This record gives sequence, structure tokens and C-alpha cells, in this order.
Amino acid sequence: MNLSVEDRGGADPMLFIHGWCGDRSHFGHQLDHFGQTHRVLVPDLPWHGRSPADGPITVAAFAGAIADHLDNAGLEQVLVVGHSLGGSVALQLASERPDLVRGLVALDAGFAMKRDLLAGFAQIATELRTDKYRHAIQVLSNGLYVPSDDPAVRAPIEEQMIGTSQRVLVDGIQASLDYLNNDADERYAALPMPVAVLSGSDPLSDVARLSDMRPDTLFGQVVASGHYIQVFAAEQVNVMIRQFVRVFNMA
Repeated sequence: MNLSVEDRGGADPMLFIHGWCGDRSHFGHQLDHFGQTHRVLVPDLPWHGRSPADGPITVAAFAGAIADHLDNAGLEQVLVVGHSLGGSVALQLASERPDLVRGLVALDAGFAMKRDLLAGFAQIATELRTDKYRHAIQVLSNGLYVPSDDPAVRAPIEEQMIGTSQRVLVDGIQASLDYLNNDADERYAALPMPVAVLSGSDPLSDVARLSDMRPDTLFGQVVASGHYIQVFAAEQVNVMIRQFVRVFNMA
């Protein structure tokens, strides 16, 4: 599959993977910032943005498409940053192809998701299969922000999610639930490379569980941002990614 990928800069490659119902524009701040010092790749996942609407909508299929792109580009040992569902895709990629990944940064991803949130997502998944799916996705979207998130910036992200096709909504949320309910935590605990988990003001994950599974994980939490921390708290996120790179001598 020929993914649509923004590819900018020179050495020390970094790959940014957006989440469900998003596209590469969600990493505009990171592309501009890190593109000055690194080679930055920002793909649209299959069924999203400008990439083909082709193949299964699963975490494994998305990770496989990205692995194929990296192989075709002759890249390995890339720092991978994944947001939300993109965090699960990054985890799958790092677990299956550690030769391609030198470090993983998960942005408000769902590893070890809090039990009440996981149950809530399962209920939303059921509602998305009905003719009331537009209402269900609006309810879910409303819960992804905090009052300090700029409404003008929030609007196009929200419109993008609400405008997503029912098939991508249903298959995408089910893919995420299937992954989180199966072996995501075990894959996370077994990763051989450095890992950082960065969260919003109200993390999706049970941080204590993550720490128990992998005590060497670096954790960070931004101030005053909902789910889209790379958008609404870009400067904070960029500083933490740079610190991660520095601590593990990745540049």
C-alpha cells in the first residue's frame, strides 16, 4: 500500500502516527518543530486523510503498512511517536519490528486504560453500529477536550471526527478495543527499547499499572489539555520528546 506521507528534513528520523479519525495535520506543530533538526515522517494511516481506503482496519494492518513504507524508504531505528490509536499502532510496530524502532513515545494512548473508560468506549462502539451513530460520535468527541482547549482549534478536529464514515468509526473503535483487551499490555511490558508515555490533564491510562508493568518507562503529563496534547499543548509535548531524545542519546 502506498501511504500518503509528509517527509521533511535530514538525519535522525522521527515518525509520528496520528489517531483514529485523524490525519497527519494533527502533528503540524511537531513537523514544523522537529523538521528543523530531524528527518520527520508523518503518514496518513490507511482509510484516513489522503492514504488509500484499502485493507482491514486493524492495528496490525496499520502497523504493517507503516513497516512496509519504512522498509521501502530504507529506514530503520526510527524514533516513533504515536497519538491515541496511533500509540497502539506504534506499539505494534515496535513489538513486531524492533529493528525499525529505536524508541517509542505514546501520547495519551490507551495502554492499561482505566476500566471505566474502557467500558465506556465499548458502549460507544455498540451505539456506533446504529443509525444514531452521529450522535454517539458527538458524545465521544465532547469528552476529548477540556475547557482550556481553544475552540477555534478544536472545531476542525471535531468536524473531522464527526464527518468520518460509519465504517471507519465502527471498525476503528473496535480495532482499538480488540487490541487493548488482548495483548497490548504484554507487548508494552516486553518492549526492548526506551519508552515514554505522555498524557493529558486526565490520562486515559492507569499510570500505576503501566509503571508496575514497566518500571523504566518515563512518564509525563501536560498542563491544561484534553486528549489532543500534541495540538493544544504542543510546546510542552515537544520539550518532553526532546528530553527523551537527549536522555537516551537518540540524536
